[in-house]
Amino acid sequence: MHPKNLLPTNPKLPAYRLQLTAYRKRGITLPELVVYVTIFIALSLVATNSISQMGRAFVRYKVNSALAGSATSVLERAVREVRFATSIDDGQSIYDNPMGRLFLAHASSSATTTVEFLVAGGKVLVKENGGQAVPLTGETVIAESLVFRKAATTTRRAIKVELGLRDTRSGTTTVDYFYTTAVMRGNY
Repeated sequence: MHPKNLLPTNPKLPAYRLQLTAYRKRGITLPELVVYVTIFIALSLVATNSISQMGRAFVRYKVNSALAGSATSVLERAVREVRFATSIDDGQSIYDNPMGRLFLAHASSSATTTVEFLVAGGKVLVKENGGQAVPLTGETVIAESLVFRKAATTTRRAIKVELGLRDTRSGTTTVDYFYTTAVMRGNY
């Protein structure tokens, strides 16, 4: 059948409209295809970029969460132990050093308990009564520094704690520093 026989025979439509209708029945042109492909590629790039940014944001969230969780664990434990300590062993403690140590003693009517904070193998550890060291930092977190500083007046004694933590995931390294001060109980 000849294409002219496919044209509608409506006498009210102008001739150019009839030709346009017949032309569209054949498919799309090359310029139309280029426009459609360009739009598809642009939308694909936007979607890919958005997904990539969300992935990076999730990794940053996980890293910051791990750092904050480890810092909270270390600093809260250190503050609690310092507040309830009856004495600090200055002979065994290492102050003003990035790999500091803090030896505390808790005296009660029944016994004396010792607590030691230290950094070993990139982890912040706590030992009670010289026993097994327990890590306070998370698995992916590395302790860069743990500095203890003495702060004392004639009536009060306190310990300032500076903690530097690092987390390396997916090729990104994040280092953050945390600070706190604890006043010994009975000194305020």
